Amino acid sequence: MKTKILSAVCYFALISALSLQSCYEKPSKKYTKGYFPDSVCNLEIVNSIYDEINMDLRLLRCTNFLTFASNRNTQGGSYDLNSKIFTFIWNQENGKFDAADNLYGQDELYNKMAEATRTDANEYGPTFYRRLIKNEQNNNQFIRYYLFYSDDQKGTLDLRMLTFDEKGTYSENLISELKDKIVDLNFASNQQFNEGYFTLLTEDFSSFLPSGIEAETSIFQLVFCTDETGNYDLYKIDIPQNENLDSFLLQASENGKTPITELNSAQDDRCPSTTSNLMVFSSNRPGGLGGYDFYYSILKDGKWSTPVNFGEPINSPYDEYRARVVKAEEYENDVLIFSSNRPGGNGGYDLYYTGIELMREHK
Repeated sequence: MKTKILSAVCYFALISALSLQSCYEKPSKKYTKGYFPDSVCNLEIVNSIYDEINMDLRLLRCTNFLTFASNRNTQGGSYDLNSKIFTFIWNQENGKFDAADNLYGQDELYNKMAEATRTDANEYGPTFYRRLIKNEQNNNQFIRYYLFYSDDQKGTLDLRMLTFDEKGTYSENLISELKDKIVDLNFASNQQFNEGYFTLLTEDFSSFLPSGIEAETSIFQLVFCTDETGNYDLYKIDIPQNENLDSFLLQASENGKTPITELNSAQDDRCPSTTSNLMVFSSNRPGGLGGYDFYYSILKDGKWSTPVNFGEPINSPYDEYRARVVKAEEYENDVLIFSSNRPGGNGGYDLYYTGIELMREHK
């Protein structure tokens, strides 16, 4: 049996709300430009009484695709990857903001890819990418999905990659087929140390083409964290120009990685995430508010700027992990989503979001 993959769609409520990146704008409305709240808000439509500790958020054609690690499936035991589609809504008539379930249901492919990674071990740190693949021989093209994550099946966290080529249909045995496509990334599969939180940088500092698909040739560097020195540090591996990304990822050696010295400290620096020329990471270095705080840095002329603490209300005396910044062109600011164990949540670590203007200030 073949099943059609559910396409992401724009959600416009009857109140003329804008989704995260609206497909159109009604000038007659009083509040045509959306604005994410300055306060830190609990993402209640996702959180549970268990832990939601880290995530990746992708905007694909006006719909938010969220992949996150949680121990909800095991009632507080090991962590699995989960997925959720939802929509940020901006009411153009009264200027009110909200987050709601996607009107058209969940995307089966995203759900299946997350489900295929599950084992009796822990799965953490998901990162999704999509790329447009072109066949030069017959001019055909298709979308290749990538899911990067870590698990500790071998005792320490190792980075893994799952890919899937979307060509319109897939079989009912998709889970089994996806499991067979999971591979280790040799540059970050050292069983003596922990590696995780993979992210990619692009030459033109553009995470997405207008269609929501990463450019084929613009990716020039990958970043992740490892504790091989005793503390977690941020590392990079340069991708040679015109190198085939898939081949490079499978063949890259751990010998090719170098520490990002301008960002690392004597403490733990982990959970990197990049959007354009902005990197956000977590650190328990001195000078923070307590526990792990978020710091940001801007890449300019090949160098990262001195890390800056986000301060309150984004940081707290508790722990903040794995932030993700998403551009929102139809909004006056962008959105930062992250996990924290601060008081007031549903239990343990919850996902939160807030509006920021960093991307507008450092174009």
